[in-house]
Amino acid sequence: MGLYEPTRASMEAIRPHLVPGSCILLDELTWSESPGEAIAFKEVFGRAGYRLERLAKYPSKALVTIL
Repeated sequence: MGLYEPTRASMEAIRPHLVPGSCILLDELTWSESPGEAIAFKEVFGRAGYRLERLAKYPSKALVTIL
């Protein structure tokens, strides 16, 4: 989504339903020109157990796996 408010609302809505192994694909999580998505993600998930992988062919996209 890229924007802070819709990303935050979405993350808050889905977080209670995620189980270990759940995956979230975020299109602008690691893109510095649009930090809203990253800020919202970090606020909702903090340092909770997850693994972040940048996609090699699309570096602005990231796969988050819940541990």
